[in-house]
Amino acid sequence: MTRKHVKDIINSFVGWWKEYPTLGVGAKRFLGSTGGVQKLKSKVQVALKADGYKAQKITVVNGQLYVAGERIIK
Repeated sequence: MTRKHVKDIINSFVGWWKEYPTLGVGAKRFLGSTGGVQKLKSKVQVALKADGYKAQKITVVNGQLYVAGERIIK
């Protein structure tokens, strides 16, 4: 996975990318909220899949998000 690219997708909010207006997760809004971790994992999975990535493992430890996976579209 291209770390910078994936990090940008996870940190950006929907609407930030003019070329791809539905791309983005906005991770900060999920951390610390009730049920936020599960929602965050789901949103990350969907956003990365839409951009051609397969997230194999998504974990949150002490407020930090870790994603392991691979690019499926080249």
